[in-house]
Amino acid sequence: MRKVFEHPAFHEVGHCESILNSHGIATTIRNQDVSSLSGEVPFATAFPELWILDDNTFDEAVGLLRDYHDSARRDATRPDWKCSQCGESVPGSFDSCWHCGREKVG
Repeated sequence: MRKVFEHPAFHEVGHCESILNSHGIATTIRNQDVSSLSGEVPFATAFPELWILDDNTFDEAVGLLRDYHDSARRDATRPDWKCSQCGESVPGSFDSCWHCGREKVG
């Protein structure tokens, strides 16, 4: 097992886990219960970590996550949008609503 990612926000680690899982890379998350859910400073110094189970997939995993983060930085300046289904305000870097999953229209 090797660690490939860590972040103070659990949802970001979970999203990266989904990316790797969709490519057939088995993962586990450690320290997922140590940070505050209220958005305040974590009450522990350990951040959630994403680990791959098979060391042979390390290079592929790192490459996939690097591509994701490069595109996320590039898309970070896109304006927020409002979901036409549930009305949730969604960050511009997302192409589908993080609340209901509806795809962005237009």
